[in-house]
Amino acid sequence: MLDREIAESARIARRAGAILMEVYATDFSVAYKDEADPVTEADTRANAYIVGELRKAFPNDGIVAEENEDNSDALQSGRCWYVDPLDGTREFVARNGEFSVMLGLAIDGVSTLGVVYQPGTDKLYYGVVGDDAVLEERGERRRLRVSEVSEPSQLKLVVSRSHRNSAVAEVVARLGIRQETASGSVGLKAGLIAEQQADVYVHISDRSSAWDACGPEAILKAASEGGRWALHRPRGQSISLRRVGHAESKGHPRLQRGRIRRGAPGRIRGSPFHKTDSIGSTMAPVDWRQAWKAGRTPWDAGISPPALQHLLARGQIPGGRILVPGCGTGYDLATLARADREVVGLDLSDEARAAFLETHGDLPGSVSYEVGDFFSYEPGEGFDFVWDYTFFCALDPQQRGAWSETMKRLVKPAGLLATLLFPFEDPISGREGPPWPINTDLVRNLIEGSFE
Repeated sequence: MLDREIAESARIARRAGAILMEVYATDFSVAYKDEADPVTEADTRANAYIVGELRKAFPNDGIVAEENEDNSDALQSGRCWYVDPLDGTREFVARNGEFSVMLGLAIDGVSTLGVVYQPGTDKLYYGVVGDDAVLEERGERRRLRVSEVSEPSQLKLVVSRSHRNSAVAEVVARLGIRQETASGSVGLKAGLIAEQQADVYVHISDRSSAWDACGPEAILKAASEGGRWALHRPRGQSISLRRVGHAESKGHPRLQRGRIRRGAPGRIRGSPFHKTDSIGSTMAPVDWRQAWKAGRTPWDAGISPPALQHLLARGQIPGGRILVPGCGTGYDLATLARADREVVGLDLSDEARAAFLETHGDLPGSVSYEVGDFFSYEPGEGFDFVWDYTFFCALDPQQRGAWSETMKRLVKPAGLLATLLFPFEDPISGREGPPWPINTDLVRNLIEGSFE
């Protein structure tokens, strides 16, 4: 089962590891993509090598790599490799050896194969979901299984050496965990869990990348066959890897006939909010019309999100009448336009509508844009599909009940509501919005009894 893929990716990872060690032995320089994101010659050289070798070995597969600018392959169906050429660059710079090469293969958006190689110790982890997880070390090969420990106080925790925050300490205290170790590299932490040297890894952050998740996730799933394993991402839903490239970690929608659940694994390009872009702290409640007039629209990504592209590719968006509330400059309207659909955009701002007409003025007559208030909107006929892309999370919490009642009124009895929920955290956390903190129970309680 995927034997050739394992053999090739293991070979590539080992050679990429050798490239890392060549640079590691020199007085290398460090640049920064941003304040907290270092990059070295090792990252770029290993990235180029891995991508080149994967293209030769599997020319029909997609590739999404951390140091590549074009990650559009994440939007395609079928097979896609996710590559982190140097996971743990901070540890590489600190020269503590806790870094790795990570490759993962997703098939139709699902993590299926993973390879993690630690060149400093020559440890190679690999696994295929539905088959074995294996560790090769010092010429020996052994199967891996995660532990069966379930009592929280007995769990052994592995935490990030470089990224731990106070929220992790709070979780650890609540669970009563007393055994803890630190490690760099997500892949190495997954390896420690697969080796039963640790039982749990807690990562609480607004940043997560598909190349960090795909390979380690596949290894842990393989190591949990017949055992225990669970993946939880409390701040942003896990999302299908096919949809993700590199952006802030966000939630991801699933189509529901009403009741909204958390989606399945990464990180969504084109998400409308950045962690430093909350405008709620300066406007309470937010005056959306004034924000558009002032050109203060950090939520406007200028593209239609991969989440929507994914649903369209899977045929999960019906024909008929479609509503996009809070549609802004209308990129989603253009994406949804089709002969058998009547697509309606709704926003409060005349400025947003003007921007839509300037950009998308040549759309067919089946697409319309209305300026008005969502809560008092009277379309005359219900909708077969409502696409709420972070519209809910942008609303003042006091408006959530009204949102629920309005959605019940606008969605046809057999219609669909797709809502992206972000950020996932305790609604009473005190975090200022928008976007405002949300959890699954909150939304479930709002729509209980009105949607399946």
